[in-house]
Amino acid sequence: GKGSENETEGTASAPLNGGEYVPTTDVDYIVGLTEFISAIANATSIIEGQARYREITTDGISLESITLDGTEPGIYLDDRTNPLYSIYMYALWRSHFGSEKDDNDQTRDEMEFIDRKVDNYGHTIIDEEFRKTSSYNPRLTADTIRVTNMWMGAAQSLYDAVELCDEAGGEGAGIVDDPVGTMMDDPTFINPVDQAAAFWYGDADGAGGGHDGSLHSWAKRIRGRFDFGENPSPFDVNAEMRRELGTLKMLLSDCLRSGTEDDALRRKQAKSMRGLVDELTRAMTVPLVQNLIHHVGMVSTAEVADPDMVDYMILYGLVTLPPIIICDEGAYDSLFDHTITNGKTITAEGAYDAVGTLYSRFICLGITCDEVGNSIILRDSLLTDPDISWPTCQDPTMDLKQEYQGNFPLNEQERYLEYLKVDLDVRVIGTLVEMGGESAAYNAYQWGMHSAISIGGNSAPMGSEGALDLFSMESAAAMSYLPENTVGQSFLTYFPGTPNFAQTHLLKALTGQDEFATATLTQRRIISEATMVMVTMHAYAIDSMYRAVEVCTTGRAESDTFWDRGVASLSGWAQEDDHANGFLLMGVARRLCEEGGACDGPGDTSQVNDLLMEALIEGRSSLINEECDVAKVRIVEAEKLLVTILVDLVAFFAEKIAADTSNGDNLAEGYGAAVALIPLMQPIAPDAAIDIESNMGTFPIDALTFSKDDVFDALRIFVTEAQIVCTLLTREICEGVVQAPSLSPNPTSSSYDDWLFPTYSPVVSEPTDETLGIGEDYATSSDRPMCGHGIDGGVPSSVTETEASMPLLGGAYVPTSNVDHIIRLTESLSEIAKSSSMLAGRQYYEQVEDGVSLECLSTGARWVHITASNPLYVIYMYGLWTGDDGDEDGDGYSNKMFDDREILNYGDTIINDEFKKSSGFDSQLTADTIRIMNMWMATITEVYRAASSCRDGYVDESPEGFNPVDFAAAFWFGSEQDADSTEGWSLYSWAKKAEEEYIGQSTGVNDDIIDLLENMQRAFKDCRAPSDGAPQETRGIEMKGMADEIARMMTVPLVQHFIHNLAEESGMATEESDERNRMVLYALGVLPFISICDEDSYDDLYYDLVSNIDSYDSGDFIDHIKTIYSRLECLGITCDMVGESILASENWPKCKPPSSTTEIAGYSPTTDSSLQMLKFDLDIGTILAFIVMEANQAALDIYENGRNVKDEYTYTYVPLNVVKEPQDNQESIEVYQAFTNPTNSDVDYTLVTKNAILGKEEFLWSSPLQNSAAASLAIATIDMHLSMLDDMKWAIINCRSGGNWADNWDSAVAAMVGWTVEAIEDDEVTGVDDYLLFQLAEELCVNFETCGVDEPSPINVRIIGQFMVGRDRMANSQCDEAEYSVTAIEKDLQATLVDSLAYHTKLAASDQADTHCLMAYVARNALVPLMRSVNETSAKTIEDHVVASAIDCVVDDVEAVYQALHEHVIAKGIDCTLLGSSVCDGTSTTVDLENNSEYTPNIDDADGKYTIFSGEYEPMTNVERLHSVSTVVNAICDADDKEVAKNTYLTAETAGLSIKSMSISAKYAMADELQYNQYVYALQDSVDKTDGSLSFDGKPAGDYANTISIDALDTSVLLGCSSVKVLNIWMWTVHKLNDAINACKDPVTPVTGELDEAAALWDGGLLFDMAEQLGPKFGQVQVDSMTPLNRNIVDRLNKAREIILKSDNKCDYIEVHDLRIIVKETVSYMTAVLIQSFIDSMLGESPIRKKHEMVE
Repeated sequence: GKGSENETEGTASAPLNGGEYVPTTDVDYIVGLTEFISAIANATSIIEGQARYREITTDGISLESITLDGTEPGIYLDDRTNPLYSIYMYALWRSHFGSEKDDNDQTRDEMEFIDRKVDNYGHTIIDEEFRKTSSYNPRLTADTIRVTNMWMGAAQSLYDAVELCDEAGGEGAGIVDDPVGTMMDDPTFINPVDQAAAFWYGDADGAGGGHDGSLHSWAKRIRGRFDFGENPSPFDVNAEMRRELGTLKMLLSDCLRSGTEDDALRRKQAKSMRGLVDELTRAMTVPLVQNLIHHVGMVSTAEVADPDMVDYMILYGLVTLPPIIICDEGAYDSLFDHTITNGKTITAEGAYDAVGTLYSRFICLGITCDEVGNSIILRDSLLTDPDISWPTCQDPTMDLKQEYQGNFPLNEQERYLEYLKVDLDVRVIGTLVEMGGESAAYNAYQWGMHSAISIGGNSAPMGSEGALDLFSMESAAAMSYLPENTVGQSFLTYFPGTPNFAQTHLLKALTGQDEFATATLTQRRIISEATMVMVTMHAYAIDSMYRAVEVCTTGRAESDTFWDRGVASLSGWAQEDDHANGFLLMGVARRLCEEGGACDGPGDTSQVNDLLMEALIEGRSSLINEECDVAKVRIVEAEKLLVTILVDLVAFFAEKIAADTSNGDNLAEGYGAAVALIPLMQPIAPDAAIDIESNMGTFPIDALTFSKDDVFDALRIFVTEAQIVCTLLTREICEGVVQAPSLSPNPTSSSYDDWLFPTYSPVVSEPTDETLGIGEDYATSSDRPMCGHGIDGGVPSSVTETEASMPLLGGAYVPTSNVDHIIRLTESLSEIAKSSSMLAGRQYYEQVEDGVSLECLSTGARWVHITASNPLYVIYMYGLWTGDDGDEDGDGYSNKMFDDREILNYGDTIINDEFKKSSGFDSQLTADTIRIMNMWMATITEVYRAASSCRDGYVDESPEGFNPVDFAAAFWFGSEQDADSTEGWSLYSWAKKAEEEYIGQSTGVNDDIIDLLENMQRAFKDCRAPSDGAPQETRGIEMKGMADEIARMMTVPLVQHFIHNLAEESGMATEESDERNRMVLYALGVLPFISICDEDSYDDLYYDLVSNIDSYDSGDFIDHIKTIYSRLECLGITCDMVGESILASENWPKCKPPSSTTEIAGYSPTTDSSLQMLKFDLDIGTILAFIVMEANQAALDIYENGRNVKDEYTYTYVPLNVVKEPQDNQESIEVYQAFTNPTNSDVDYTLVTKNAILGKEEFLWSSPLQNSAAASLAIATIDMHLSMLDDMKWAIINCRSGGNWADNWDSAVAAMVGWTVEAIEDDEVTGVDDYLLFQLAEELCVNFETCGVDEPSPINVRIIGQFMVGRDRMANSQCDEAEYSVTAIEKDLQATLVDSLAYHTKLAASDQADTHCLMAYVARNALVPLMRSVNETSAKTIEDHVVASAIDCVVDDVEAVYQALHEHVIAKGIDCTLLGSSVCDGTSTTVDLENNSEYTPNIDDADGKYTIFSGEYEPMTNVERLHSVSTVVNAICDADDKEVAKNTYLTAETAGLSIKSMSISAKYAMADELQYNQYVYALQDSVDKTDGSLSFDGKPAGDYANTISIDALDTSVLLGCSSVKVLNIWMWTVHKLNDAINACKDPVTPVTGELDEAAALWDGGLLFDMAEQLGPKFGQVQVDSMTPLNRNIVDRLNKAREIILKSDNKCDYIEVHDLRIIVKETVSYMTAVLIQSFIDSMLGESPIRKKHEMVE
């Protein structure tokens, strides 16, 4: 509707907590969740509480959906980004109530907690609270939801902020190509920091009540129950959140806005954010710990335990303890047992142990005693056992177990503590791998997590100069090893060509690639951890020590700090504690001695570790005393001891494997240890290393060939050669008994305050400017909050409101989730519509609440999620990218920009343009723009997210009640409650307004959407536990069909508004209105759909209605409407859905639906069946566009599940990959099996389609554009071809049985032709994009020049004719006769396949080899299976000579391929007259277009020798015939009319070839020539995604000269005359000059006429005359009877002639060099003639001032 008539809601959410945090994007939908929590706390019944728990907020989130997948819009948590989520899942799976106790090698889907999917642990805990048998406590239930779902939702949003920087700030770890920080300007951007703030603050009002549903109030309340003594500034998590959320928002803004194309800079920014987020989540842990301690105290001090207090203790045990498992599984199990498993019967002693253990494990949680404070209940109360007093919390100290003293540049012992914690990162990464969280594991690997203070930037290892930062495993793995580092150098030597073996190896294990593809999650964890511990940190430790020695030799004082880091990298924080096992190499040594009963050192320590620490202590002392060489000796000693550990470990697992070869974990452990040892063995005992490798060095270890004896023998040899002390080994590798050396005593302590440290203590040193990182650039350009996001690409759930929202639209839709934060977006939109200034409007647009804002709806989109789940989003991106304002490059995979900003955030780009437009701020139009661009698409994202969450299983992880469909409903209905309103700013009102402007609609859009949303809401709920037992994948696919229907219905008002505004702008309205900008808006909202199926129409409409809007011609209205009506199929809607505009007049075209009378390329179908089959090419077009957009999974989804060809019985579609499969028809089955299971081959030729779509296997190395081209050809020639063959066979079968043959027959025609070949516009037929065999034949006909002007392919004419004959015969029951048509069609179809393979094979030899080679490979796969039954030898020849792999593609013998095709054509009886290729000649060689005169010598005749340029150039060969091209040019230029001139251009071959051929044959003749390719690249304006070729003006870009000349000749004779000279003849002249160089380079070529031809063309082509006419206009005087340019050209042609004659055309290197320079100069002078012509033409009728500007 008109903006002035509507009220709106704002964009950015209102300030949170009384202004403590100001969102810049809309997160109301998250804020609203806290209102639900408050409502649950006050609920009077379980049913009421559950309803609010499941209720969806306005923008589609509920409390339930945060941790329960299968809800709408899908689980909010994402283990790909949030490490805490995986850690919690792992801990609870490992707990007493988890399924790990039954099987520790489960797949992720098998992992359970309380008999339910562990992914949904939060929902499980909440559901248990709802369902408990004791009385229902609504406040306890509300708190349960708050501390499980809301807390983790806040953490999720924080980690999403980091990922957004990493993805959107640059190329993003190979995930997203998003180079420039413009995302925050996108109107759909939702700032994840805003989302986190919304989760935390919720609806807290800042008044200090502390009893609302927010985490802020919850934290404030528990803090009041703790005493902080006299601390002047006690820790306050709310203060931390207030301060650091703003900092995080600033850092994200910097990342997105500050030119982060620099990958290193982007990673540095993301890493800084990750460190801050880790600190924030640790701060958020403090109130969890406080609550646990408080409730343990409440339970333990009460005379009679309160059941609710016990439940609270259990609750806080569940949500507090999981991170402890990372550093101490024993402590975790003990705490879990005390507070949860036996919580109802906890004893005083158990409470004491629990609190004491918890205090001692604060380091695992990243918190301190000071931060937690002293519990008042513990302070003021006694345990029920008076003999036991509460333990005191003491932070860890550095009172270590040996006398090693460390030294760090920053204060302090904390510094070393942070380095020690690097082993926690090992555990975190391993845990995430085991939980299937590869992305989160990679993030922890590249950024670090626990070692929060180190020196070194993103890529610099510890010890190098750089900013204070997180230490990461990646920084250690990526370092360059010093030459002295034998460990690092051994790996480099053993794995040549892999400079980063540790990183490569780890990433493969982490992601399950290559040799680890079949590994279990546990095995991948084992190998990942082994790589980090025994390779990465091992090599890093040794390198750090050698760097210490290096620094020592320079006299610098900080050498020992490098040494200390090396020690930390071997020890880790948990090493040698009495309670926890260390995880690094020293921890390995301790576990080995424990396993072998050989811990004989003082205090039962590992002998190896004691000696190792002794060497390290002495080494450090040497450094302090500047005895650098002594320290180096200690490194050698330490390294030998570390190798001793590895030897022992390999032996240990060799024994384990021998005892049980079926234990996969032992196999992985043994492999990990072997890989770490083998490179170190190789320089010393190479044969022994080979033996270890053959037994244990490949994964998976072959248990059948494994020999423990061989392993021990090899180790024994190595031990002897390396002089390893046998008594240090715990395994019986050496002869005799293992004896421990005598070591001096070293007392230990088991107190809570020093349990965790190795024997190592740093010494404090004063900080310096350098160590403080002074001078580092910490930009503070913005404090904008961050957008959040939900699982699978939607918006996040509210963290502040968890209760289900109230019914929407007066009860029309009842959400089960909290969607209030989404509902409030319409309120923000209303505020924008009322705003008096752009700044005021922008504030509402950017305001973030619960991670959501109107801006975030665009800028919060994440490529990896949105491209995988929302096909419409990809369609929009593709359309806008390929439009005039996009940056579509010829490579097909540019940076994907729109209007110079990231295409991903196109909505924000359009909205910002509206905000900033030069005509001034229009609040109504701006609000409408936001509604159409962001809210409309956000609605669609949510319904697709629902389907995706069902399919991928996230539905099982989300809380009960959570439903992404609720989010969609909230977006659609907003705050609207009046079903009849058209004035509000909801999408519902917008659609209602559109409906009023049309009549005759077949259905009401809003009514249908309500029904569809309700159906989909139920379907999502049912997806959790399908009542019919259907797999979730099946359910999800059906839901995707529902989402498609909703999207189509939502498209109807979009089109209606578009047509209405187009009509108003075109003067069709009855009142004055200026709707131009609104028309542009709706054009941007509608036209991208058309780009998928008709790029030409899209380009024309975009130009007229968007790019060239200032010159809009209302007289084109009728044509535009006709085009829109005819392309409704592209949008998935129909005429009756749109209805007729109330503005329509008799002059308007009529919108006609497709019917069974629609002709298909001249064939008239007899049934409606073909109508659906025709739409397959809409699927194909979408697939190809998605491949080019690098949305490969989305493309595959359409291929495997369909999009446009509806199944008449369900919401699903008929997919392309199914139609190729034959029905119960033996003939078709045999053909199909020839492709999928051929005799004497294990190749499945049909897989080429899927591989091309995904860009894998043989398409792993090729570009998206090349893969799109390959997929297009594969679908047409394999999938649809097989479908055609099967349909034709079935038509004959049904004909003979009296059945319905017509459906099959018509479908076969449709499978060949497709819908887009002939779209109907009134009675006119217009071609649009098409992809099937029909179009392929047409393209080949053009490429081979076998079609006349505007004539169809003879193959298509023949096939369509046979289809008609077959139809008529079957209509007359002549079934046997009709079978002849089938045979004929099969044969003629193969003619197209033959030509396709021949065409691409030939071009594969040119510079276009990659694309055409891949196309040849696809064509091979389409034809070879059909050839085998005809001629096996020919088939094998082709298969052998056209080969593609994951590395490259090769066509190594074109002639062999052509000969094999020739043999097949003859054997098959294919009509040679149908072929455009020269296959029937048995050779790829075609008629020589370049010289029909055969280069006869130029000899004297009666008139003397023939000369050129008035005797100035004497040709070496007779080129008189070519010189006569002047007669052709003159005939064109002097023609009486355009048709005569054009016919001469096309056909006259007086010169031996037509002037047209000079252009058409260029793609063969000039494929490797610079000038030609410059023209092709510069002039190309689009890319043909069906074959990867460049296009210009709708034609092949390589034929640019012909395209322009034809257009010029159609315009005027004079223009055509100029065109053929400056384009066709000019470039052919340049080509001949290049040919002259190549001919002279050939040592055996006789004197040929290439140079002579160039001279003949310059003169005969009238370019010489043109230069003569232009020269005087530029003040050039004659030089020896020529203009200076001609003189320079002729002189250089003669100089080149001299070189050729002198060398007898056998030039040496110098002569080729000279000839090349001459040719280059000649071309430059020839180009100068073009420049003169260009300037002369500009000076035509232009005003003098304009002339000066243009020339300048």
